[in-house]
Amino acid sequence: MKISQGGLAPSESVPSPLAAAPPPPPPPPTPAPAPAPAAPTAHVSTMARLDQLAVTSDRVSAESMKTVAGRLQYEAAHRPTTVPGAPRAEDVLASLAAAGIELAEQKQYVAMTVKAAYCVGGQTATGLSVAVCEYDSPASAAAGRAFVEERFRIPELTRVIHVRGATTLALGHHAGSALGDVARRAEQAFRTM
Repeated sequence: MKISQGGLAPSESVPSPLAAAPPPPPPPPTPAPAPAPAAPTAHVSTMARLDQLAVTSDRVSAESMKTVAGRLQYEAAHRPTTVPGAPRAEDVLASLAAAGIELAEQKQYVAMTVKAAYCVGGQTATGLSVAVCEYDSPASAAAGRAFVEERFRIPELTRVIHVRGATTLALGHHAGSALGDVARRAEQAFRTM
């Protein structure tokens, strides 16, 4: 540093203690997020089947088939209609009502879950669960019953699935409840309608 009579040489300056420090180095790059796990094969397969079913339907789009509401709409629009001796779900529920077994609330279920074409049911005010499912053939109904009994076994639930043609009537209640008599009346109404 050169000092002249008037102080510092014009080409030099004294560093100020307030001068900005050099900028910090940039942070290390953020690692890329891990790729999302691949969808389970069963899910991919199911979605592919839903897409194919939707393509063949003139009433339901492929996108709507990917929602529960879309699936319910599809099943309601594609109920089996030509199975001899198979009562329709509405007729079964009417027969139960005539026997004094009425559902407090009735709703459609996703039938695909039990390998059926269409399912509807609910629960009585006393707690008896009722599900009526329509299948495309008596063999499919028998296979659906076997599937439900194996796949959805619940130890504390007393459940019996009756088959009539291509229609099933599932009756369930908690073990130890006093609903055995009501379930027997429901079965009788189903068998004799």
